[in-house]
Amino acid sequence: MSYRILLLIVFFIVSCKKQQKIKGFPAGIVQEISSKGIDSECAFLAEGIGDEHFLCWTEESQGNSVLVYKKYKDNKFSNKITVAPTIGLQSHHESMAKIGVTKEGMLFCLFRISRPSKASKYAGALYYTTSKDDGKTWTKKTKLVSEANSSSQSFFDLERLASGELAMIWLDNRFSTREKEGSTLFFTRTDKAGGLADEKPIAFNTCQCCRTDLLIDGQNIKIAFRNIINQKIRDMFYITSNNEGDSFTEPIRISEDNWEIDGCPHTGPSLASNTTTSAVWFTAGQGNKGLFFATKNDFNSKFEKRIEISENGNHPQLVALPNKYYVVYDEYYQKDNTTYQHIKLHKKNNFATDYIFSLSNEETMSTHPVVAKLSDSELLVAWTNLDGDNKKIQVIRIKI
Repeated sequence: MSYRILLLIVFFIVSCKKQQKIKGFPAGIVQEISSKGIDSECAFLAEGIGDEHFLCWTEESQGNSVLVYKKYKDNKFSNKITVAPTIGLQSHHESMAKIGVTKEGMLFCLFRISRPSKASKYAGALYYTTSKDDGKTWTKKTKLVSEANSSSQSFFDLERLASGELAMIWLDNRFSTREKEGSTLFFTRTDKAGGLADEKPIAFNTCQCCRTDLLIDGQNIKIAFRNIINQKIRDMFYITSNNEGDSFTEPIRISEDNWEIDGCPHTGPSLASNTTTSAVWFTAGQGNKGLFFATKNDFNSKFEKRIEISENGNHPQLVALPNKYYVVYDEYYQKDNTTYQHIKLHKKNNFATDYIFSLSNEETMSTHPVVAKLSDSELLVAWTNLDGDNKKIQVIRIKI
């Protein structure tokens, strides 16, 4: 047997080993959680109180989109609840409507309504509505931004702070003397009265059309976003606060990808932390495209060199468990001259071999997965399935 053939056999065996399913993983089956016959898309998972989670998505209602959600607790979903004040929202996978929950149990729904103007056909405003009675009643929708010189906001995120209030970030078309192009990244947080406080710009020259990511890591706020450098490079940046948003560090570059693109990638980053802080993102810089992963210790000023996760993957989401990370993403593949898109789960160990799994059913078209940690041994993953006459939300519970 030639040395070349032997190498090919070894490579095949190793590849199969990396792709095999560990016993008991994943657990459960793919479930369709949205209503039959109704277009449903843009899933988002939010942490509730205790071991409770919220799965929200947008669905069509009389020609408009509206936010709906179900609670997930004790391995089962509650009945669907419709958030009526969100009727007419813009349904967008990279800027999806989201739910946050304060420590006191107030539900906070953040969403965007498209408002095209002569200046920009993509303009729109962010609104919010709240509920203090577990979703039975909701306040009238209110604009997140009241300043007249802010005519468009988008690509937002929200998470619960250690104090129990909610932090929010978004891209805003307000400019400053420091900014020559792009958008401005803004920050605000809720107060105990149910309003908003401390609105401020925290980064400039941001890419106008990529999802931002907000991570609360203990007392620290960590944010990732795509920035514009030298008017043509669009790479990922990272910014932090150790005082609940009173002040922020200067942004640092996660990776010097040097992706030169005269347009909007429409794919944002994702952050997670255990003993390190890690990021995953899509880029086509440095002559190759795909999903990449990088990590840093909090005492290091820079992220380590990037590692490729998938050549054909996109729209990643990251979650951390002790000594490991899990990345979910959608990935194209071909079979019998037909193109499909499945949901992949990449187990990134700190000290061991990586493993990759397919979560969605075979020969389907699925996109934009989201993931939540249920415990140190379980994950919940949701995504949009595009097969058939109606888009639908599918989920799977995974034992790890």
